[in-house]
Amino acid sequence: MDFVTAYFFLTMLISQIYGLYSFKVVGRAFDWHYFWIGSGASILMLFGQYCVNFAVATENPIGPIQAILSSQAILITAIQALKFGHTLNIVQLIAFVLGMTGAFVLVIPDNVQATIDCLLCRGEKETNTPLTA
Repeated sequence: MDFVTAYFFLTMLISQIYGLYSFKVVGRAFDWHYFWIGSGASILMLFGQYCVNFAVATENPIGPIQAILSSQAILITAIQALKFGHTLNIVQLIAFVLGMTGAFVLVIPDNVQATIDCLLCRGEKETNTPLTA
């Protein structure tokens, strides 16, 4: 584990411990359910940061990783809309589709191209080689 990942891990660990302590001192109601949700989010954030660091260290592109990490806001908005029973208006729906499509194009461009080809009924390119019996 490199220095940056260790730093993020320690920061998140200290934040969790301080959160437990502050709830005990202030005397507010503490819900373990939300604690575990926050812990899971911290672990996923740490994993995302590790992926970015690994990509930089191996001189690979970090665009796909950043696309996945940045699509978090889009997904959270969609989950909240479903949770509270809100319907998306046309502008929000277009923004959601464009945002997720952009993330997919950066992460898996070949699969997106194959899907577009399939939707447009282009399929595989035919070759002009004669068939031999």
